[in-house]
Amino acid sequence: MTCAPDLAKLTVAEKDALILSLLPVVWQLEQALARIAELEARNAELVARLAQLERPGKTPENSSLPPSKGQKPDGPAPGARPPRKGRPGAGRALEPHPDRIVE
Repeated sequence: MTCAPDLAKLTVAEKDALILSLLPVVWQLEQALARIAELEARNAELVARLAQLERPGKTPENSSLPPSKGQKPDGPAPGARPPRKGRPGAGRALEPHPDRIVE
């Protein structure tokens, strides 16, 4: 970065020219600072949302939910017997020509 000129040695016209040349830079700096503040606020919102999403869900093990509100297991209960399979040929055969059909 270049060093600042000695303002005591500049004329009024040179000082005015220097001020006019710095005004666009000041405007850009103000715009950049406003954008930084906006992005920092958005970042804080997203960090808070991420923290909420990463929190584990409530279950009877980690909260005061009753056990009936917990996740049911997918498989059969331990020790439960599988249903009995029907035997082929067991039961009556259907009548090929019924007298009446009840609906």
